[in-house]
Amino acid sequence: MVDISAGGHLDKNVLPKLMLLQMRWTECLHGDGSLRDTLTELSELFHARVVHLHRSCTRIGRQRAIASVDHGAQDGERPLTSTIGPTLLSCAGIPAQAGTVWTLEDLYCSSSGFDERSLRWLRDRRIRDVAAIALDRSESEIDVLELYLTAPLPQELRRSLEIVSVAFSKAWARRQKGRLARLLSANPAISQALTRDPVMKNFSPLSTSNPFNLTAAELRI
Repeated sequence: MVDISAGGHLDKNVLPKLMLLQMRWTECLHGDGSLRDTLTELSELFHARVVHLHRSCTRIGRQRAIASVDHGAQDGERPLTSTIGPTLLSCAGIPAQAGTVWTLEDLYCSSSGFDERSLRWLRDRRIRDVAAIALDRSESEIDVLELYLTAPLPQELRRSLEIVSVAFSKAWARRQKGRLARLLSANPAISQALTRDPVMKNFSPLSTSNPFNLTAAELRI
């Protein structure tokens, strides 16, 4: 557990929530809790419309979702189909170290670094800022936790997020052996569960936006 009292003062009302959030994150990485519920708590604490956890292969640009929470989906808004975390983490010009958090607001990244689909989604969802936490990285892969925000974080919440990023990264490194492999293998079920809300009936699984991220073989079937 990270010492949440170090390096500055935090709102006393936030401290218990941070402690509980850290505990639940650690529990779910050892198979004793719900990752989706933990991400929901994270989104509520930091007022994020979307929280997305994924693994990205930096060599080929392939991304695999691990889990997501999208509050906008309940209102029939377009689901997230293209993440920007890896691009955001590369904007600093140096490899983002595990446990660090980077935001669009801080880096003023050039929009040329993002594909048009991502930029259109950010505009449509009125996302003003994105915070990307590097949980772990190797030469070829990086695990990223992203928060999509409709406004920049207040300073006190930014400090809290920096603490969470360190705690989450440390717990991620000590996760139960095989836990990530099981989460990745369960990803189709997680994705379907996230898009089965009644409001999602307006999205056809065969539409050009491919809201369920079906493969070519699945689309043919």
